[in-house]
Parts: sequence; structure tokens; C-alpha cells
Amino acid sequence: MGGIDVSWAWSWSTIMCRKVFRNEPSQISQSYEQYKYLMFLKTPVKNSYLLTMLLITLVIIFAATWCGIYLSKSITCPIQKLAEGNPSGRSGQLGL
Repeated sequence: MGGIDVSWAWSWSTIMCRKVFRNEPSQISQSYEQYKYLMFLKTPVKNSYLLTMLLITLVIIFAATWCGIYLSKSITCPIQKLAEGNPSGRSGQLGL
């Protein structure tokens, strides 16, 4: 038949595939070992992130509580001093 001879392409692709996949079994084994190592570290890393988030949450809750108490004291202390200094205000006479 008067076609193009592609037998060289078949030979070339076979040689290239053999070169590329020559180290495949060792590479697969190495990748699997690396995967097992990473899965071994998954739980400690997850726990450390969880602990960090828990500590940050507790610090935020503590700070919010402290700010709330500080703000409430800064509002109520002057009002309490005003009430202690004005005895007529306690009896209900608020007029001037």
C-alpha cells in the first residue's frame, strides 16, 4: 500500500514510555510511604489546630466579658455616686 510508514513512531513511543515508566514501581511505593506518613500526622495536626482555635475562642470570650463588666461599671458608678449625693432623688423628688 502506498501509505506513510509509521513503524518508527511506534518504536519511538514504546522507547519513551519505557523510559518514563521505568521508575514507576519505586515511585508508587515512595508515594504510598509518604501518604502513610502524612496520614499518621493528620491527627496531631488536626488536634493542634483545634486546640489553637479553642484557646483563641476562650481569649475572645474572656475579653468580651471583661469589656462588658468594665463598660457596665463605668456607666453605673457615676450614676450610683449621683444617687448617693442627692438624697432627695431617692425619695422620688426629681424636680429642680
